[in-house]
Amino acid sequence: MSFSTNDKQHTKQPILMTKKMEQHAREVSRDKESAKAFLVRAGLIRQDGKVAKEYR
Repeated sequence: MSFSTNDKQHTKQPILMTKKMEQHAREVSRDKESAKAFLVRAGLIRQDGKVAKEYR
C-alpha cells in the first residue's frame, strides 16, 4: 500500500491505495491508448478525445 496527498483540496490527508489499485493504475497508464480507453470507459472523455459534455 502507498499513501499520497490530496492536492485538490490542499490538504495533507493520506490516500490509501491497495496493491491491486496500484497495479490497475500502472496498467491503464502504460501507454496513451490504454489511458484513453480507461478515460472513455469512465465517461470522462469522448472517443474522439474531447472532454465529455458533463465535465466542460
